[in-house]
Parts: sequence; C-alpha cells; structure tokens
Amino acid sequence: MVRAFTGLMAFWVIAFVFSYMRQVELQNIVENKTYSNVKGCLTNYKVKKPKQGTIVESFNVGNVDFEFSNYDDPLYFHSKDHLDNFLKDGQCVSIDYVKKGRSNKIIKISSSS
Repeated sequence: MVRAFTGLMAFWVIAFVFSYMRQVELQNIVENKTYSNVKGCLTNYKVKKPKQGTIVESFNVGNVDFEFSNYDDPLYFHSKDHLDNFLKDGQCVSIDYVKKGRSNKIIKISSSS
C-alpha cells in the first residue's frame, strides 16, 4: 500500500513539474516577444467532428494555417476557449502564435478592423 502511494505521489510530482515547465516556457515566449503575429481575415474556416465529442477547427489567415481541437493543450487557444460564433470566414483578426512542430499554436486572438 505504501509503495503504491509513493508511486502515485511521484507521478503527480512529475506531472506538476512538467506542467509548470510548459507554463514557464510560454511565459518566457510572451515576455521576450519570441512569437509571431499575423493580421488579416479568416479564410477556409472549417469545423469537423471526426467522432462523438471531438471538434476540430481549422482556418487560414494570410498564408498561415491554424488547426486546433477541444482536446488540444489548454496552454494554447483551443475549441473550448470560445463557445460563440466568433470564428467565421471573413472575420478579421490579429493572432499571436508560436510554431510547435508543424503546428501554429495560438497564444492570443483578437478581433481587428
């Protein structure tokens, strides 16, 4: 019983450390302004529901592609962050984002004129 408790506690500590490290990484990106920005109007906005409970949204702003789902890393903008119809073709936005692998992860999105 003690061994199981110790293992469980070790798991939670490791998970907390990794989560904290990701938050610090994002904070450093924002503070050092090492992110990109694109301004323009959304095109090719699509919503896919590949399986029950999963929503995948994608769109372009200029020549930058974005795709996210309601199961993406909560550190970045994802489908659970908006429940309205804010995103739609023609909506003009300003997006701060970082490149993670082959994906563009949204740090901040705001409406622009």
